[in-house]
Amino acid sequence: MTKFMMLAVCLCLGACVTQRDSNNLVGSDAVNEILPNLNIGLFEMTPVLTRADAINLSAQQQDEFFQFFEDVKFQNVPKHQRVATYLGLIFDQFTYSERTLTAQQSLELKTGNCLSLTMITTALAELAEVKLSYQLLDQNPVYSINNNLLITSNHLRAVLKSEPRLEDDKGLISHSFIRIDYFRTDGLKYIDNISTEVQMSLFYSNLAIESLSEEKMDVAFSYAYEALKIDPNNSSALNVLGILHRKKGDLARAEEIYRRGAKYFTNPVTFVNNYKSLLASQSREADLDELIGEIAMNPQDHPWSWVRAGRNAYNEGNFENAISYYRRAIDLAPDIHQVYAYAGAASYAAGYRKQSRKYMLDALAKSVNSSDRAAYKGKLKALKNKDPHH
Repeated sequence: MTKFMMLAVCLCLGACVTQRDSNNLVGSDAVNEILPNLNIGLFEMTPVLTRADAINLSAQQQDEFFQFFEDVKFQNVPKHQRVATYLGLIFDQFTYSERTLTAQQSLELKTGNCLSLTMITTALAELAEVKLSYQLLDQNPVYSINNNLLITSNHLRAVLKSEPRLEDDKGLISHSFIRIDYFRTDGLKYIDNISTEVQMSLFYSNLAIESLSEEKMDVAFSYAYEALKIDPNNSSALNVLGILHRKKGDLARAEEIYRRGAKYFTNPVTFVNNYKSLLASQSREADLDELIGEIAMNPQDHPWSWVRAGRNAYNEGNFENAISYYRRAIDLAPDIHQVYAYAGAASYAAGYRKQSRKYMLDALAKSVNSSDRAAYKGKLKALKNKDPHH
């Protein structure tokens, strides 16, 4: 028997769980080949959170949980159901955000992404001695742009498992499961069960991306490096390392990372686009054509290609073309709030005031970060002041 829990009415967007492909390498022998020698001397290693750091709760949080869990009225309720019920109560107060937080932080702030949710679930399940597993899901990749970085995401959830139960006199053993999630995921494509170790690798690569977006390069390197030590298949961590080497000026090492990522991972699009940018900066587009031929994929299937085309057209004053390119990006990845803002700016420049306002309203509706929302509200106010009839 499977039960579903609706814990909040919100979507899992942005860097929920960074991209990891199941069986994404050519073979186990390729693991060493895909990991090039890193220029560690460029970075200062910083301490990373341990698994205990990620799932430990404060004494007060533990007391509140056990007060509920050990209540006499639940004595006949299976343990995994008690944990799920408690999660349902506390997540009624939660709001979704793109931040990857520890269990303690997420409970204190009452926010976090789906990976943060798995940390809280893990913390409570281990306190209650309830078995759990993790499932990686994907319908269409979720895209987010953060400081000009394109991030592609999958979705992770935890599953609580009951104690084994004798089903009938035939000796059949059954279990029941409760899936813990922000929203109903019936339509999402199941990718794989993942281990506790891989969950931690994903936690680290998420923190690496968030640190990179804040220009904390040493911290980002430390988390990405730790993520790959745990799971060499973590393509997101490898991609971050490529970006970091480029930012630090080691273009040869960055190119090697991008090229290997594009060659060995089955979903190489982020590597290809970052490699494309690197080659373009060196006027080496022919090398990119050669790479694309090797991996037999078309980067135009990715929204970032259309975003870049839109930006180039906008900068050249071709506003109509820019709008068309941004519309194509929106078709491919309708949850990137920044693209609606780009389309709004291009529409305004082309003289389409009403259309510009609509795109800005869409950007506001898609955004969850308070600073982004404030920026879009400011732009909408400015548009209204310039054209008070709309």
